[in-house]
Amino acid sequence: MRARLPSKDSKFVPLITTSATIREGDAKKEICKVLGLEDGQYHMIRRSNMRYDIQIIFIEMTSGIGSLTFPELAWVLDSDHKTVIFAKTISLGFRIASYLWTLGLAKQTTDLPNRIRLMSSLNWPSYNEATLGFLNNNSNATITISTDILSVGWDSPDTRDAIIFGEPPDVDEFMQKIGRVGRNRELVKDPRAIIYYSKTSKSNASKMVHQPMPHPATTQPLASDASTVLDISMAKLLEASCYPAEIDAQYNNPAFDEPCTCPKCTASTPATKPLVCDCSGCLDISSAAFDFLRVRPPKVVKPSRRRARAGEGIGKEMRELAEDELGQVQMNLYRQGGHGFLPPQAIFPSHILTKIIDNIYDICRDSDNLSSILDQLSWFEASSIERQKECQDALLEKCKSLIERFTEIRKRKKQGGSEGVDNSEEEKESEEELMNETRIQPIATLLEQNDEEIIVAAPQKLVIRIPSRKIAC
Repeated sequence: MRARLPSKDSKFVPLITTSATIREGDAKKEICKVLGLEDGQYHMIRRSNMRYDIQIIFIEMTSGIGSLTFPELAWVLDSDHKTVIFAKTISLGFRIASYLWTLGLAKQTTDLPNRIRLMSSLNWPSYNEATLGFLNNNSNATITISTDILSVGWDSPDTRDAIIFGEPPDVDEFMQKIGRVGRNRELVKDPRAIIYYSKTSKSNASKMVHQPMPHPATTQPLASDASTVLDISMAKLLEASCYPAEIDAQYNNPAFDEPCTCPKCTASTPATKPLVCDCSGCLDISSAAFDFLRVRPPKVVKPSRRRARAGEGIGKEMRELAEDELGQVQMNLYRQGGHGFLPPQAIFPSHILTKIIDNIYDICRDSDNLSSILDQLSWFEASSIERQKECQDALLEKCKSLIERFTEIRKRKKQGGSEGVDNSEEEKESEEELMNETRIQPIATLLEQNDEEIIVAAPQKLVIRIPSRKIAC
């Protein structure tokens, strides 16, 4: 790279480089190699990159990267802090956002569209710009789930909590992400960085640190889009007893920095190293200081399904039939239009179809039961009376047809039960007859024949002795 820069009088032009994440050792050597810097030919000023005002908390995740529910993050919805959650992939970010949104609906949280935002490269640029506006200009608590798109180049003045769900590959990325919080020290006094790591990564980190390899050690990625190649720097941080101390050691941070005299630092002095560390390595993670992490979502009590009346039970075959038949009604109503770009599943979501099937006999006895189920659909309430009646009539006719089909299935199963016994006995008798025939007329293959014996291959090898002609006479 240095060779591409212009020179004057056979001398290289002065080069000034800055970075917040230059670790001592191989990382620094690689940077110097790319820039063409040799030891003794450059001057380095190292200042501490440790944000001592950020409380660093490491906690093992309970749900897993591939999960659909994340109960360990339920506390975020009750928090009054502006929070950014970093996910490794767009898929993981979407699942976290979906879980928090569903939990918010269950808790009747208000203004969810502005409370929970998902930021990724798949969104429209206008949506991502609006999300940045909420982060930078909205004083209310918000939750932004993002990929690495927000890890650098973004400065929200009043974001307090940074959550990293899944360990980063190295310490450099970790430092970039946690550096997003508390950018305005006047607005945020106690920012926090919380990393949820997997049990596997902790085990791998222990092996890498305590059983070092002769070459630069990294774990091999798993067969997953959420896999991480763990660098030795991150492994050491996972195994550290004090996280700020380990960061200081890896970056060779000075114990004391000369105060900066720029207007910004003069107006708001950076935090200095505290006498007592408050990271989760120095404090007991089970102490009251971390109780907020142990908030769990309320348990959902499933309503007990009432026992079906005699002759009205719905078995697996009947339920599959009903799902197929009602699915056809769903598609017919969808093809009639008026639903915009919504998919067919938006006409009758799975939980609505399940309710119709579970209450199919009550629906046929009283059509008001069907009306109470359909009233839960926003598009149905907004439809005209004629459209509502057309939809109800189609479903009611299909439900009556299904009950007739259910009756036929029950009759067939009752008859099939006795026929099944007779058929099995007939099969047993025919099998015994076949075995008897085989004993009388075995299938054999001639292997060898002479004057004294015949050797054939049947179910077993048989040797048949031939009596002498004298005895036979």
